[in-house]
Amino acid sequence: MRLEGANVRSLSWEEIDPSTLAGAGEIVTQVRIWHRPWFLSILFLLCLISLGAVSFFNRRVVDYGVATSYLNSFSRELGTLEGLESSLQLDLVLQEKMGFQEWEHQIRRADPAVAFSIGKEWTAVRRAALIPQVDGEGLRATDKAVKSGLKRLELGEKHTAQTLGSLIIGSGILIVISLILAIGAIRRGGTTLVVQSLGSQEYGDTLKDISARTPYDSETITKAVNNIPAAFVEFESDGRILRWNHQMRVMTGVSSENAVGKNIISLLNWGETTEVAMSTIRRVFLGEKIESLEWTMPHSLGEDLHLTAVVSPVIDSAGSVRSAAAVVRDITSEKFSRELMVANDVARLAIIKALPDTLLRFDAKLNLTEIHDNSQILMGKSADYRGAAWKEKLGSDLTDRILQGAKEARLTQRPIAFDFLGEVGGQEVALGFRFAVAGPTDLLAVVRDLGDRARVREAENRSEARFRSLIEGSADAIVMVSRDGLILYASPAVKTALGLDPVAVVGQNWIALVHKDDRMGAEREWEEILGSRDRDPFNVQIVSATGPRTAEISVRNLLSDPGVEAVIFNIRDVSERRRLESELNERLAELEEKNAILREAAQRDPLTGSYNYQALQGYLEAICEYAEDGGLFSVVLVDIDGFKEYNARFGFAAGDELIVQLAGIVKGACRDDDIFGRSGAEEFLVILPEADARAAELVICRIEDRFAELTKRKVGLTSGVVTVDSEQVRPLEVFELLMAKIDEASIYRAA
Repeated sequence: MRLEGANVRSLSWEEIDPSTLAGAGEIVTQVRIWHRPWFLSILFLLCLISLGAVSFFNRRVVDYGVATSYLNSFSRELGTLEGLESSLQLDLVLQEKMGFQEWEHQIRRADPAVAFSIGKEWTAVRRAALIPQVDGEGLRATDKAVKSGLKRLELGEKHTAQTLGSLIIGSGILIVISLILAIGAIRRGGTTLVVQSLGSQEYGDTLKDISARTPYDSETITKAVNNIPAAFVEFESDGRILRWNHQMRVMTGVSSENAVGKNIISLLNWGETTEVAMSTIRRVFLGEKIESLEWTMPHSLGEDLHLTAVVSPVIDSAGSVRSAAAVVRDITSEKFSRELMVANDVARLAIIKALPDTLLRFDAKLNLTEIHDNSQILMGKSADYRGAAWKEKLGSDLTDRILQGAKEARLTQRPIAFDFLGEVGGQEVALGFRFAVAGPTDLLAVVRDLGDRARVREAENRSEARFRSLIEGSADAIVMVSRDGLILYASPAVKTALGLDPVAVVGQNWIALVHKDDRMGAEREWEEILGSRDRDPFNVQIVSATGPRTAEISVRNLLSDPGVEAVIFNIRDVSERRRLESELNERLAELEEKNAILREAAQRDPLTGSYNYQALQGYLEAICEYAEDGGLFSVVLVDIDGFKEYNARFGFAAGDELIVQLAGIVKGACRDDDIFGRSGAEEFLVILPEADARAAELVICRIEDRFAELTKRKVGLTSGVVTVDSEQVRPLEVFELLMAKIDEASIYRAA
């Protein structure tokens, strides 16, 4: 017997386990389950999952720690902010020298609910600072939300740290077990058994060496491939498929039986041409890895699949490329989502382009920032009108009218409409403008070319051939109706504007095309049309194959004209415009309501509900101008004596209650036309139109008597009055005179 090769040793028959023999000359290797490749693969996969979980929870612990640190810093800043003066508070809040915004994304990563609750309270503080005023209650609410968030973050960090510890211990045990089993499987190795068959003497002394090597376990590998949680296919250099797992069957609808042995190029519809596919396969078998290969494959159910694959060479022990393996992924839904996002952007732009009018957007300085010249009213390139260049392009007359309309829209916070008939760029134009506030600073202008109707009226007086040519070329739908209401002619634009067949509607009664809800109104309009030559445009709902459409109909009664003898309808589809105008008006109304609330809140003192110093200053300026024209008024200033000592003795809550009670007394002592408000911490200012010094003194007496009765003379009032009669005076001078009288009264009381 001759032995060749490495790691060869002789065995006696007694050393061979009989259970490993499956027949003469055949040896079956018995492998324990924990030594099988699929079991080890699952075990190592679990190790990777556990390590991923450890990494995830470790990141969560870090996020909780960072968020807790940031919230502690923010809490300390809030405590510092409450002790500062109001002017410094406003500066820090409005200039964003402190705040929650720069840390919000870190806190949101740890706990979105905590970030939301704190952000909500802090936003309320910043909004109140715009009045301007720092809301003390808002600061306390923010601090309370911060402390609650700290408790929640600390609890979350504790639980996450406990989970992380358990995962680390479990991962360590799992990794140790995996290593032990892997080392055992490696040490077990493989065995090549050389069996020597000894023939009897009758067959001679010839010895034959029979080498039985354990066969390549294709079934085991196929099972392992099927367990891969991704679509997998293996093929040879000629494209013949070797393996096709279960995920490929689910994705493509082709079973493994119908795929193995087939050519991968034809089965997967790989590449636009065979040459391109073969070139890709050659690159892989030269050792190159194809990172991204994308193509389209028809599914067995009739749909097209968009697939992508990573193709890698499979290297054997000798270093040669044995085969190629491809991991395939279905990207049909991803590609559809990308295409849908692009389509949505195009659709939004198409909606703006579908409007028949020109849309212009101006910023706070009335620079033209956005142009959609759908009606082609601007001459030349739209870019030439951007910024402040439009003022020179449109001419002084139209520019002055636009500036005036923009000013009115901003002052009234309501849409402003006007028409312009004049010359622009050497041409006569007829334009309709509608201005509306868009956002906090911008203005939106809708410009309509009013010259279309004039051109239609001019065309009606021309010859029939030219008249028909103009009508058929018009973007608006033109319909001729007889005295009986029957449609005699419909222009081709009826198809695009109303979704109706222009040939099919001829001979029908035009009222039959109107939606049932508008037919009664359409019949009344028809009766009035027959009795007059011209009518104002009216709107009706037209029924089409795509649903109801809102149509604007301009009418010209030419029944008495022998060349026409019909009523001319100029129809325009305004469905989308009406919808956009309705949404715009609703949003403008909501914005106006919110602005009114903010304006009112900005003029009120939050404690007493009376006017604040800024509002009083505005009223004082107005009444000073009134005095210059010969008017009479008096101003009363009331100050609480020893208010700081009162607060120190009875507490700030009692001081606030005293201020509120004094506000009620002042309000009760005033007339209906008088204006009063809180001008300082313990001061109230009363403006008395058409009141002389005697009337003002009576008001002061009523206030002092009721206040003394309320407080039992624990604190007193110091009052001053200034009367202005037909003279020029400034608000600052009035305040200085009042403060001087208050000081004189205080010195007198002290003496």
